[in-house]
Amino acid sequence: FYQPGTYPFLKATIQFYSDKSVLENILKEIKEQERKKQEEEQKRLQELERLRQEEEQKKQEEEKTRQEQLKLQEEERLKKAKEEEYKLRTIQSGSFRLHIDQHNRFHIYYGEQELTKGTGINIGMLSEGNWYSSCDSQIEIKRPSTHKMLIQLIHNKLPLIYSWQIDFKPEGIVTWDVDISFKESLRIDQNNAYLFLSKSYNNWIASPEQGSFPSSFGPNWQRMNACENNSEFIGLYSSLEEFPDIICKNSKDSKSLLIIQNTDTNLSSRTLEFQIEDNKEFYQPGTYPFFKAEIQFYSDKSVLENILKKIREKERQKQEEERKKQEEE
Repeated sequence: FYQPGTYPFLKATIQFYSDKSVLENILKEIKEQERKKQEEEQKRLQELERLRQEEEQKKQEEEKTRQEQLKLQEEERLKKAKEEEYKLRTIQSGSFRLHIDQHNRFHIYYGEQELTKGTGINIGMLSEGNWYSSCDSQIEIKRPSTHKMLIQLIHNKLPLIYSWQIDFKPEGIVTWDVDISFKESLRIDQNNAYLFLSKSYNNWIASPEQGSFPSSFGPNWQRMNACENNSEFIGLYSSLEEFPDIICKNSKDSKSLLIIQNTDTNLSSRTLEFQIEDNKEFYQPGTYPFFKAEIQFYSDKSVLENILKKIREKERQKQEEERKKQEEE
C-alpha cells in the first residue's frame, strides 16, 4: 500500500549499437564464462568421483584385508582344533603310535609303518543272527594321562555302550580292558575281539604250535591254530625289520579262546582273535565286564626268536620222550 505522496520509481539505460560486433563480443564473454563455469563444475564433479572411488577402493581393500585376517584366524583355529583332536585320538609310546581316525578305526604304527589293517582293533557281536561291529558307534574319548585312553562307543544299532580302556605303556605293552553297559535286555550269541594286522606278517605262533600263512587269500577265513587246547599266547612275526613281532595273551581274569586266522580276499589281513567265552545268552540292563587282554610289541626280534627256540626244544624233547616210550612198548 502506498500512501499519498511522490516516490522514485525507475531508472534505466537503453543502449543502441549500430556496430553489431560490440554485442557479439559481449555474448562471447558470457559464453566463455559459462564454459569455464561448466568446466570447473565438471572438474569438481570428477574430483568428487575420484575421491569417492578412492574411498570405495580403500573400503574394499580394508574389507579384503579383514576377510583375509578372518580366514587366517579361522584356518589357525581349525588347525589348532585339528591338532587337539589328533592329540586326543593319539597315544605315542616311543616308536609306537595308536591313532583313532574319524571312522572309529584303530591304527597302530611303528615309526611311519602301519602295522594294522582295516578297522585295526574291533569287537564283533553276533545277536539274533546278525553281526555288529563296534566301529558302528558314536565315540567319546577322554585322556586321563598321556599313555591312557578312555573310550565310550555308543552303538548306533544296538542298545549298548562299550567302555574301553587302552593303556599303551612305554615298553611296548598295550592293555585293553572292555566293559559293556546294556540299556535294555539283549540276546548275545557270540562275542569276538579282533586285532587286524598287515599281510606282511607271514608267520604265526600259538604256543606250542607255529607255522606260516598261505601266500594268498581265498574267499573264506581260514583258521591257522588248532582248537583242541587254548594257547598260553598267540602271536605274529615278519621277516621285515619294520614290522615288530606281536604277542597277544589273556589277562589273568580273562578266559577268552585265542585264535589266529587268515581273512578272506576282501580284508586281506591276518587276525589275532579273542573269542569271548560266556555262558550268558540274554543280558539284562546293567554294566558287565567283557574281557581283558594284553598285546606286546617286540621291536627286538631276538626276544620272540628265543621264545620260539624254547618252544622247539620242548617239542623236540616231547617227541624224543614219545619215541622212547614207543620203543619200550
